[in-house]
Amino acid sequence: MRYWKAKSITPGSKVCISVVTYNQTNCLSSLIHALRAQTFKDFKAYILHDGPWSNEASTHYLNAVGSDHRFVKLNSPTREAKFGHHLRQIGFDMGAGDKCNWLCTMNADCWYAPVYLEWMLGSAHENKSNFIYCNMVHSHKLWKPMKSDLKRGAIDAGNWIAHTSLVGDTKWNSNSFSSDWEYVNKLKNKPDFKPSKVAGYIFTHN
Repeated sequence: MRYWKAKSITPGSKVCISVVTYNQTNCLSSLIHALRAQTFKDFKAYILHDGPWSNEASTHYLNAVGSDHRFVKLNSPTREAKFGHHLRQIGFDMGAGDKCNWLCTMNADCWYAPVYLEWMLGSAHENKSNFIYCNMVHSHKLWKPMKSDLKRGAIDAGNWIAHTSLVGDTKWNSNSFSSDWEYVNKLKNKPDFKPSKVAGYIFTHN
């Protein structure tokens, strides 16, 4: 049963979700369940393990995904370590092949309200925007609300989506701690950048 008015979404919208993980078994299972509970269903989630999957991580993944064909299990040949940020580009590239026209990235320790994708795409439709971000709660332990903004330290890799027409050939090549902001800043500096913000706290960062 819905307790909110359904959002209008531009027909043909399909979201590529690029997730980077490394042996985060319980967290990854929670994220997958959160994605399967989304009210917007047309997405493809590429789960990229940094290096070969361990037996435990693989078992947790398979139990959480079941037969859901929207999830794709991937890994890099060897452990990249550091933050694995640049692995997100693999998901983006595969999303293009699956005809996704929206891109977003997540971490295995993130959690999303069931309306996350619906409200983000609803904002895009309502505001004719090509980059949408939302407020967040920082940590399921501290439950600290954070008002996101388009500046360093105020936006996370996991609380925005961007249209492929905006992204174009922009690549996520950096593996630095701040590469999430560096990538967003590249998009922000494009002349056709049209942002909108969802005021709801529909994303929890670790």
